[in-house]
Amino acid sequence: MKVGEWVARARAHNRGQGRKLTQQELADELSVSKQNVSAWENGHHEPSINQFLRIAAITGYPIAEERRSCPLSEEVLTALSTATADDQRRIENQIRAYFELPASGSPKELLEKESDAA
Repeated sequence: MKVGEWVARARAHNRGQGRKLTQQELADELSVSKQNVSAWENGHHEPSINQFLRIAAITGYPIAEERRSCPLSEEVLTALSTATADDQRRIENQIRAYFELPASGSPKELLEKESDAA
């Protein structure tokens, strides 16, 4: 699953409330613009690790399919925000591995490289 697809699914999940969050509502929760959310969903940019974790907490959508029963809570996010830089890098690497992203470079840079190669 790509990051953009995950963001769109997370918005649709919205803690199982039966009503999809709009891009604007999610943007307001994250203090970013609606255009940022759109760019994430379209694969032009990716959210920062902190934004990614906030999306999981806001929507209750799990980061990994096998962890459906354990979405991130505010308590977990608080613990992550105080994690050491090494721990945060490990978390980011796990997220990158799950979404099959390379160890460095943003999706936009990778897409540009693929376009140039084609």
